[in-house]
Amino acid sequence: MWNVPCGNDPGAGIQDHDLVYCDPRELIWAGGDLVIQAGGRACARLAPDVEVRNRARVHLWYPSRFGHDCPRYVSSEVATNTFPATASCVGIRPQSNSSWRPHARGCRTCAASS
Repeated sequence: MWNVPCGNDPGAGIQDHDLVYCDPRELIWAGGDLVIQAGGRACARLAPDVEVRNRARVHLWYPSRFGHDCPRYVSSEVATNTFPATASCVGIRPQSNSSWRPHARGCRTCAASS
């Protein structure tokens, strides 16, 4: 999403596509795995390298992987704005009136160079 406005090739630096969501009610792997599998099937023809992940679970695995705690994420917006979810560029939240509320994190590379 940010490559073109930054003057880069659209695929520059992209190894996979992450589709993230945040559901604090679903912290066990089994329930989240159902969403991951469904998301993977839905995106298979668009981009076979899509990874679907629940950001509400990050605090469960982060300490063992990186050696220090990570706060519990309560929304996609919070996760998108903080490490380790820096690759999450755009989020959308369904609203009660059947519309969507977008959220995007700015491009650090462009901001640093401008």
